[in-house]
Amino acid sequence: MQQLTKRLINSLYKRYRKPPGNYQELGAEIIFLPYVDLYKISFSGDIMTLACLNCENPFYRVRLKNICGIEILEKHIALVMSSSILFLNRENNGISVHIKEESFPFYKRIIWTIQSWFHRM
Repeated sequence: MQQLTKRLINSLYKRYRKPPGNYQELGAEIIFLPYVDLYKISFSGDIMTLACLNCENPFYRVRLKNICGIEILEKHIALVMSSSILFLNRENNGISVHIKEESFPFYKRIIWTIQSWFHRM
């Protein structure tokens, strides 16, 4: 059984860094065909709608051109975007979301520390 671990999440972000040149290469309509009823999925142009979610949810509509990759896992389907991953459970209509933490580069931490020292003086 494959769990949603930090290692798996990091490998998905690494594997799917950028969206494909053409969103049709993802094959989203074919991959999600068995789950259309479970998640109430519909496609309109380059937009995939997950009607099982509240319409105020930011993932209610997903632009296919923003999806970097789709990975079928043992119990989930991962929709990888640049700063988030939607994990759709293949057995029920449960959805888990991972939001990528913004990295704070080392040099910026040093600059911030030096600036905070000067502000104390």
